[in-house]
Amino acid sequence: MIKYVTVFIPTYNGEKYIASTLDSLINQNLPKNYKIEILVTDSGSQDNTLDILKNYKDYIRLIIIPNKDYGHGRTRQKAAEMAKGEFILYLTQDATPTDKNWVMRMIEPFFINDKIGCVYGRQIPRPNAVPIIKREIQTVFNQFGITNQIVIHRKGSLISPVNKDSGVCFFSDVNSAIRKDLSKTIPFRDIRYSEDQALAKDMFSHGYWIGYSPQGSVWHSNE
Repeated sequence: MIKYVTVFIPTYNGEKYIASTLDSLINQNLPKNYKIEILVTDSGSQDNTLDILKNYKDYIRLIIIPNKDYGHGRTRQKAAEMAKGEFILYLTQDATPTDKNWVMRMIEPFFINDKIGCVYGRQIPRPNAVPIIKREIQTVFNQFGITNQIVIHRKGSLISPVNKDSGVCFFSDVNSAIRKDLSKTIPFRDIRYSEDQALAKDMFSHGYWIGYSPQGSVWHSNE
């Protein structure tokens, strides 16, 4: 039976990197019996983004929405509701997978344990990024690990009720994945920003864990 993995990208004036990102996605290696669905929303691009997207019409599902209707959490949640995939991978328009195994690396943690509700991947600064941006990104992700070892964040102890630490709530939907079946009970909040951090907190509060996949990496650096 064929299963799907959905990749969602919201675009708005994203002409600079969107083609390289889509090229990477349509050439991904996938697990056996899986297909990829690429879902894109555009919220009023005024540059060449829509013309570029038309070149990929055979590979993507494009939905045009009014700019006023876009919301960081709201739009990602609607994408989750529309997605075919049992796993939904989120990218921003300027995040490009670094290799053909990105999809597999991002969903692999879900197969470790059903309690892993969401996953985030590593971000690598683009070679042309300014030094301060490079240092910031490297500092953030180096603390979580850059090897091939999957890291699991959880809230509290698995064996002792005394240890009630809050857990690591870092999460970035620049490069992330969630279980489709959790999208109704633990939705993205419709808030102005930090919807990814809020999702991490909600996952913890419902007893789920967060996975970090260093090899599920993307080129990304805010400009």
